[in-house]
Amino acid sequence: MEVGHKDFTRKKPDQLVYLELGAGNGGMLISISEEGFRFRAVSPVRPNGTMPFAFSLDGRHRLEGNGTVEWLEEDGKSGGIPSDS
Repeated sequence: MEVGHKDFTRKKPDQLVYLELGAGNGGMLISISEEGFRFRAVSPVRPNGTMPFAFSLDGRHRLEGNGTVEWLEEDGKSGGIPSDS
């Protein structure tokens, strides 16, 4: 299922994708596109802060990087990281 957010289309994963968000935090990958991804963290993250992330969409290939949180919901747990960060 595709989800519109901002000016581009994101794809929801077909299965649960666990996301590592720095030391001691994690969450779920909500949607992903060429422009970035949306997440839901267990603990709040810092707005506009750079953090390491890692996930695997297929269980074999691990994607790792550092990204800047572009936006957050009020609770600080749902947000987005652009691919150019």
